Amino acid sequence: MDLAGTLLKCMPEISSPLVEQKILPIYMPALFNIDANNEEAENSILDAMCLLCDCVEFGSQSLFEKVAAQTGPKMIEIIKLFGQKRFDFVQTGVFALGCLVLRTQG
Repeated sequence: MDLAGTLLKCMPEISSPLVEQKILPIYMPALFNIDANNEEAENSILDAMCLLCDCVEFGSQSLFEKVAAQTGPKMIEIIKLFGQKRFDFVQTGVFALGCLVLRTQG
């Protein structure tokens, strides 16, 4: 996952299609049907959140447009579910929301 972020930052146009086709499908299932009582799944959720942040912050315009509409509502959902017990989820979610704002105003 860290490698995907580095690739997106250094070569967004080249790596965005690869991330979209090969890496997002591995991580994104963790963000659907979230069970706030499943502590074992929390690391997978955080990894997926971080990957979405990388896509929103560094991805190509095409990748951004594909993930942007779902990123904001999903981050708010996660903050509501885990905000009281996982500050790292709040921090990651707020960062993603900030990146969304910056990219949509750009």
